[in-house]
Amino acid sequence: MILLDTNVLLRMTAADSKIGERSRYLIDEGVHDDGVGVSAVVFLEAARLHWDEKANLGMPPEAWRKAHLRRGLLEIPLTGDIAIQAADLYARQGFHRDPGDQIIVATAISSRSTLATTDHNILQWAAKTKMVTVLDATE
Repeated sequence: MILLDTNVLLRMTAADSKIGERSRYLIDEGVHDDGVGVSAVVFLEAARLHWDEKANLGMPPEAWRKAHLRRGLLEIPLTGDIAIQAADLYARQGFHRDPGDQIIVATAISSRSTLATTDHNILQWAAKTKMVTVLDATE
């Protein structure tokens, strides 16, 4: 499965040119094969960005979420195991302070997914630690 970071889902929705052709192809193909998902926290981050007027979802966040789920995007809930793993990433694995990113990365590790992201901090940490497989979505 490919797990989308918040920035990738927002950019895919907006047809942002920062998402590379290869990544766009892999993600689009994965949706058709039930192989693309997001951590539930992605919807939290997207809703906050929408309400803070830093992202335009084009509709209320609830409707935006439901539209993505109807199109085949899988939502992975936050479990206690994922929450503890997220805290461990920061406390013992040198991951940065952003709790949203911690949860998204822990979700990718827990679900054995490839994390699609454009976030340089995540890409650098993943290259250094090899704890999660990443897809640089700019490619």
